[in-house]
Amino acid sequence: MAEIETYQILSPLFGFIMLAYVGYCFSKEGTHSRGRGWQTKEEAPKTFIVNQIIYALLAIILIVSPLVTSILKV
Repeated sequence: MAEIETYQILSPLFGFIMLAYVGYCFSKEGTHSRGRGWQTKEEAPKTFIVNQIIYALLAIILIVSPLVTSILKV
């Protein structure tokens, strides 16, 4: 039987938390910008889009990576 490692549990957990944050930012139409605080999509459209893309990609990587590593170990 395969042994479950800590990252196999925590990685998807943090991935889903990040996806929830992406959804929150999308529903509130804003994002947090370092040094400027919360900014709406109209105030900083490039920052909003870049943050949404980066957070979504990182969340997907965190969710999928344990699956890929467990498949590659076999």
